[in-house]
Amino acid sequence: MGAGTFNVAPYLWMATINANLNFDLPPPLVGTVGSSASIGFGNLMSHLNFATMIAADARYDRFTLVTDFIYFNLGGTPSRFRSINVPGRLPVPISAGLQASEGMNVKARVCTLAGDYTWDLQ
Repeated sequence: MGAGTFNVAPYLWMATINANLNFDLPPPLVGTVGSSASIGFGNLMSHLNFATMIAADARYDRFTLVTDFIYFNLGGTPSRFRSINVPGRLPVPISAGLQASEGMNVKARVCTLAGDYTWDLQ
């Protein structure tokens, strides 16, 4: 039997977020309202409430278990309504001058888990 090892590594992941959202209009209205949000990495940091990213692996003999966890919480992300969409009709754009202040909160969790076995081909 071989010796076991365990490693943990925090890391940083640089990203941008682009989101297109559609909200259903309440009854008796029919259709959706489209909204968009975009945050570049420079602006991402100013909206970041909390984030953690960590990777770990455990090895024993020929077996390896690898995991990765990402969590982030963004607050007050600026976004704007694009259009009102009614089935069977062309979208009606919403002018930026008609818009009220809109903000979006984004939370995400991503977890991966993988296993590995090493064969000795001698």
